[in-house]
Amino acid sequence: MGRHYNRSENPAAWDEACRVLEGIGGTQVDSGVYRFEYAAGAVIDEIIVSGCIPDKVSHQYYATPANIAQEAIAWAGIGDRDTCLEPSAGQGALAEFMPKDRTLCVEISDLHCKVLQAKGYTVQKADFLAWGEGRLFSRVVMNPPFSDGRWQAHLAHAASMVIAGGCLVAILPDSARKSANLPGFDLSFSRTFSNEFQGTSISVVILKATKR
Repeated sequence: MGRHYNRSENPAAWDEACRVLEGIGGTQVDSGVYRFEYAAGAVIDEIIVSGCIPDKVSHQYYATPANIAQEAIAWAGIGDRDTCLEPSAGQGALAEFMPKDRTLCVEISDLHCKVLQAKGYTVQKADFLAWGEGRLFSRVVMNPPFSDGRWQAHLAHAASMVIAGGCLVAILPDSARKSANLPGFDLSFSRTFSNEFQGTSISVVILKATKR
C-alpha cells in the first residue's frame, strides 16, 4: 500500500513525519511516498488521534534486526505442532518468522497492537508481567526490555509458560551469560552480537533455555 504526503514547508516537521512513518514500518520509495507491507490506515489514524508513537525510553522498544530475529527463530526449532508466544512483541519483528496461525503476540502499546493486528497476528493487549497465568506454550521467543535489569523478570515470567520439553529463546544483554538463572532449564548461548540495534550500542546474545 502506498500513501502520499506533501512536502512540508517546515523541515523539522517533515523530518518528524518521516521518522514516525518509518517507525511504524514504512519504507520511503519516493519523496513523500511511503510503502507499507500491511494495511497501515488504522495505524496512521491512531497516531493522528493520539498524537504520539511509543517512546523508546519508556516502552524500551528497539526493533529486533532481521538477522538476529532469524537466528533466534532458528534456535527455537519451531515444529509443525508447536504453539508459540512472542511476549512484548512490538511490531512483530520475531513473529514475522513464526507460524502466524500458531503464534500469540502480547503487547502493551495500543499503537503496536494495531500494527500487529493489521499484519494479521493474533494479539493480546496486556502488560506481559501481569498476564498469562496458567497459559502454556511449547515455544516462546522474545526480545524483552533491558533497562534496570527488567529482562530478568520478563525471562522468569516467560519461563513459567513453557511446557516440559519446550524451549524459551530470548535476546538478552551480553551480561546475561553470567547472570541468567532458570532452574529446571538447560541453557546455551549464541555468539555476541555488537552494535546491531539502531539507536543503542548494546551487545546482545541469544539464549536458548530448554525445559527438562
